[in-house]
Amino acid sequence: MKREWSRIIFIITFMIMGILIGRVMVSAQIAQLNDPEIIRLFTEKGMEVPEPLSFAPCIC
Repeated sequence: MKREWSRIIFIITFMIMGILIGRVMVSAQIAQLNDPEIIRLFTEKGMEVPEPLSFAPCIC
């Protein structure tokens, strides 16, 4: 029984870490795509300007 609980806690811990890392990445991408220099760099290199990711509602 104790081993099952430790596995559940382990999985939940990594899920929470993944959610936090994802939110940081989305925030960084939104900040970059609001910068006109980054957009100019993409257009100069002939690359598409990516659509920013949006925050997904939390399932917690």
